[in-house]
Amino acid sequence: MDPRDGNVYISDITDQSGIVEFNYGPDSLGEVNLTVVKEGYIPSVGRVEVVSQKNLALVGGLGLDPPVPVFGQPLMVSVIVRNDGEVDLDNVLLRMELSAKEGVQRPDKHLEHLGVGEEVEINLSFEPYRGVNTLKAEVHLLSGSMEKSLDDNVLVREVRVNDPIYFGASFPNLVTLEDLRLSEFGELFNLSHYIVDQDSYPEEMTIWAEAVKGNLTPYVSDDGLLEIVPGRDWNGEGILRIYASDGSVTASSDLRVYVESVNDPPSFREWPSSLEALEDVPVSFLVEIVDVDSPDIELSSPDLEDVTFTPVDNSSNHVFNVSFTPTEELVGSSFLVLLASDGGEDPAEVRISLIVRTSNDPPEVTHPEKVTSRIGESIRVPLEIFDPDNDKEIRVGAEGSIVKGYQYSDGYLVVDIESGVSPGTYVMEIWVDDNNTGGNVTFNVEVDIKEKEKENFFAVTVILVILILAVLLIYGAFIRYQETKQKRVLSQVEEEVKAIKPRRRRSKREGRGRGAQQRDRDRQPKKGAISAPPAPSDIEGELARKELPELEEGASLELDDSSLNDMESDLEEVIQELFP
Repeated sequence: MDPRDGNVYISDITDQSGIVEFNYGPDSLGEVNLTVVKEGYIPSVGRVEVVSQKNLALVGGLGLDPPVPVFGQPLMVSVIVRNDGEVDLDNVLLRMELSAKEGVQRPDKHLEHLGVGEEVEINLSFEPYRGVNTLKAEVHLLSGSMEKSLDDNVLVREVRVNDPIYFGASFPNLVTLEDLRLSEFGELFNLSHYIVDQDSYPEEMTIWAEAVKGNLTPYVSDDGLLEIVPGRDWNGEGILRIYASDGSVTASSDLRVYVESVNDPPSFREWPSSLEALEDVPVSFLVEIVDVDSPDIELSSPDLEDVTFTPVDNSSNHVFNVSFTPTEELVGSSFLVLLASDGGEDPAEVRISLIVRTSNDPPEVTHPEKVTSRIGESIRVPLEIFDPDNDKEIRVGAEGSIVKGYQYSDGYLVVDIESGVSPGTYVMEIWVDDNNTGGNVTFNVEVDIKEKEKENFFAVTVILVILILAVLLIYGAFIRYQETKQKRVLSQVEEEVKAIKPRRRRSKREGRGRGAQQRDRDRQPKKGAISAPPAPSDIEGELARKELPELEEGASLELDDSSLNDMESDLEEVIQELFP
């Protein structure tokens, strides 16, 4: 090589093969000018590219694991070294570098041999720094103590290191009630207050949750509010696993949820939506009730007074047979309400459409169980008949071996007896019909037929006794009346006597002759004789005979001592004569 122009001059003469050979150093790779001169010919000038048989390549760039470096976590960097030359290579060195403000890390990888076309993936680990880091990779051939790069096989890459997301505090235990959402019992729980993401890189924080224990369903809103829905009728302890991610790192933490038990009201699973029935015709149907936490169910109806609930199945699904007879009050369209209670405050309720069509009610009859009659006479049976439907035409009749004919009037059924019936006890069937469908009532009455003569003798005896008693009572009353009247007259006489001054006319008493004394003796009752009390007419006659003074109406009576003595004497004579 001429140092003056940098050209290589070759003066060697070659053979006739046209091949030019020369030695070329490794530091002179590139393009050269080649001139071929032959005497008698025009020189041939050309450019010749001189290449090395040794060639190393870094293939595919720098690979990162994880793709986004995370502070505090190892970063694995991978690179592929390949021999693209024509000869095998020994002592290949791969040098990598991670640098940032905080420091530099330079791990190396030495390959003793790399064959032609062979490639090797090399992985080196780093501890990334916060912020932006620079990665650099170079490949070298070692020649003695010298490191020589082949071509420009250098890779450089800048990477941002993620500050990882994490849970800053432990979750408190949450409590709700059975069958109630967390928001219905209290309020939504804000998860974002417990999660830290300092750089929001490489993405905004996202939060979600899943149940790892218990029948719970969690929902997390975009702003981190947690809603919990317990499974129907489930209670107990549950665990939710909360996840938070920044797009590179995912953190998790467990949250305990306690669902307290409450009484679950029963619920109707199956029941008829509507019923059609006839008045006074029994109706029955099945209902199925579910109660997950109570084995005892009470079924009732506020609309029915006489209804029967018969359990059919007492498992967790309670099946009842409901039976009742529609009464006249239910005729028409209405709703039948059924209530199922397990003892709690909220019974389950269903409403069944009920249509009851009217039907004829038979008459209600009040009658004696037994009547008595006599041979030759008709039987009178008192009947009280009430028809709930107020049917106008009520017919009454009788049947039996002794019945000859009958007639109903004014609450009595009069039955004529067949001739020749002997005394004894017979059964007579009586029927009452309201002349409407289903309105016939029949019942039996026992008839006791007795002898007519015995009945007449007894009746006559009773009548005679009654008459005798009546006569005695009347006679006794008459005697008492006479005694009362006599006592009244005597009382009047005594009052008249007491009203007169007690003076006597001596002259008159002294002048009385033997004739008067004889009359007095004649008036004395004979010894041994019983004198009857005087009649009122006798007393009135004696008083009149004595010619007692009479006063005109309105006049006053003025008597001197003589007159008073005369009157007193006359009264004493009257009393003596009447009561000797």
